[in-house]
Amino acid sequence: MNLKIHHVGYAVDSIEEGIKTFEALGFKVDSDTFNDVKRKVEIVFMSKGEMKIELVAPLSVDSPVSKFLSKNGPSPYHICYSTDDIYKTVDKLKQFKFIQISEIEEALAISNKKVVFMYSKPIGILELVEGA
Repeated sequence: MNLKIHHVGYAVDSIEEGIKTFEALGFKVDSDTFNDVKRKVEIVFMSKGEMKIELVAPLSVDSPVSKFLSKNGPSPYHICYSTDDIYKTVDKLKQFKFIQISEIEEALAISNKKVVFMYSKPIGILELVEGA
């Protein structure tokens, strides 16, 4: 598998407050804010040099991010890796006991690239994005 880190997802209660905090750390907003109604989250990307983060805030109380925030507070949520072949990478990670927790779908916030979320107890949540 040829995986490269694409971004780190960071769960926040509010996109606006998250932007202010990360701007104080030297990050700059480099995308529009997206409302992903299907996943029930609001998203914005920020960067500092080559480091890219994705701020993820819940759009509703039944958002998976709401549940994460209630347990952990604002904190890193996932690491996203780019891959050349999302289907082969999913199959390979399943061999290492990763659990696929979402369908492979296009992500509005990442130029409609295919993404999938997976989980491993020792690592937590990771996201794969194809061809980014």
